Amino acid sequence: MKRVFPKPLKLLIFLVLLLIVFVGAFKIYYEYKADFRLSNIQYEETSFKPKVLENGNIANLDQIKSILNQPFHFLGKGNQSYAFESTDSKYVLKFFKFGHLKKSIVWNFLPTLPFLTSYLNEKNKSQEKRFFKVFEGYKIAYMDDPENTAMIYIHLNKTDNLNQSVLLTDKFGLIHTIDLDSVVFVIQEKVNPTKDVLTDLLQKGDVNAAKLRIGELFSLYFSQYDKGIYDRDHNLIYNTGFKDHVAIRLDVGKLRKDSQVKSYEFQKHDIEKIAFKRIDRFIKLYHPTYRNEIALFMKTELQARLKSKEIDEK
Repeated sequence: MKRVFPKPLKLLIFLVLLLIVFVGAFKIYYEYKADFRLSNIQYEETSFKPKVLENGNIANLDQIKSILNQPFHFLGKGNQSYAFESTDSKYVLKFFKFGHLKKSIVWNFLPTLPFLTSYLNEKNKSQEKRFFKVFEGYKIAYMDDPENTAMIYIHLNKTDNLNQSVLLTDKFGLIHTIDLDSVVFVIQEKVNPTKDVLTDLLQKGDVNAAKLRIGELFSLYFSQYDKGIYDRDHNLIYNTGFKDHVAIRLDVGKLRKDSQVKSYEFQKHDIEKIAFKRIDRFIKLYHPTYRNEIALFMKTELQARLKSKEIDEK
């Protein structure tokens, strides 16, 4: 006997299926829009003009070209950039994501209304302002703190004199040849992320080596404080790493310069937040066996460093 659904139930099923199709289509479109392709790493000069920021010093152009003459493969992506690793595993090439600065095709189907136009313009201005700040962070890293950020080269303005292309393999295995004069990019030495380093050491029970790495993270922060450099993003477990037992800041988009960070009071407040709201939280969640020992180490280590800073100020 054929089963007959009541009309309201049929309508409900139809609407649920329509919603599923719509959500699926939107997700596919969003993923396509966010994936790596040339149009997503180029900006339109008619709608986005970055402030005049210096590109990197081309005195070492031969070194830069040597690095870029090898293929790169997809490493990952964040909110601001796509990252590719060099074949020799020594370098990371980052491209900035401009896709969301471009008007979505959805806007083509909406009526031209003043409040919609005003909303879109304000949204674009906000996004552009955020990009300017990110560029400033990379400029600070390259110009003022390359030893703590492993920055090798920044290319924040389009040029016509590099005459250099790079071969990239994206996460789907597709190969792209990118003309580097036409895009914004940075080159950074590849380092081991802090999360991986601490996890590896503590899984092996090498708590003493983990303490040394944490001490090196403190050294990174104090070194930048003394230069008047401050990172507004405190997620150091993911935004820092190590190269030859030297702590390096990986994500530099939120670096700022402010002479106030040189003060004892600022440093005490900030570094304690880093230690006991970031590192301690990570140890508590993933390696609770060592939490008390590492917390005691951090407390003792910071007391000694801050005491020295306080004496210097007096």
